[in-house]
Amino acid sequence: MSSSTAPVILSIDDDEDMLRLVETFLAGSPYRVLTTGTTAEAMQLIKQHHPDLILLDVIMPEMNGYEFCSQLQQQEETAYIPVVFVTALEEDEDRARAFSVGAVDYLVKPFNKKTLTSKIETQTRTSRRWKELSEQRQVLVDQVPPSAFADFREFLAGQLALPPEEKEKLRSLSPSRLYTDGPGIGISEPHMAQYVAGFLRLTYLPLVNPEDIKLGALPAAFCLAKPVVPVADAAGKTSFVLSNPF
Repeated sequence: MSSSTAPVILSIDDDEDMLRLVETFLAGSPYRVLTTGTTAEAMQLIKQHHPDLILLDVIMPEMNGYEFCSQLQQQEETAYIPVVFVTALEEDEDRARAFSVGAVDYLVKPFNKKTLTSKIETQTRTSRRWKELSEQRQVLVDQVPPSAFADFREFLAGQLALPPEEKEKLRSLSPSRLYTDGPGIGISEPHMAQYVAGFLRLTYLPLVNPEDIKLGALPAAFCLAKPVVPVADAAGKTSFVLSNPF
């Protein structure tokens, strides 16, 4: 594989020995490795090289890893780059915080070559999936049938005994304001979700078990924008929980 097509791994750590270790472990691998000890330089490298995967330490001198990862999630051009935290912090609270800011995986120091390369192999595959998703976002939007929501409004009208003025409000209901405008016609958020599920013949799920969430299946920014939550179903396969399928 040529260097121009090799997946780019960016390792961000203020410990020079750790950066050298990552380089040593990945020497001869099908990856191009970039390293830096500062988040400021890391941002420049990201803009210049568009890495496929970021290995990020938590404790950094300028901006900690949590803050930096959160910053990446807020920018469209960087939100679809998987981030693996590589840190000496090993408490459950540290892991939870990492995933809450958008990380796809967590690696505790010290680690061996096999563990590192396994994580990278897995998450570079994630990177390829996310790139495809990023390219398909507009296509997915364009494929939503424009008549689907109009049919849903008719379905609601048939389910509810609304006075004329409330029916007029129902005609102005829009997909983006499904839940905010629902109470104005007497439909609470849970009931609206049940109507949507019934109309689309989907399973209604009032609560998501955090242990069922499949981290890394979708970019955090994508999940927050839609919103959608990937979960493991009863068969262990990936399903998607949608708050607003329209």
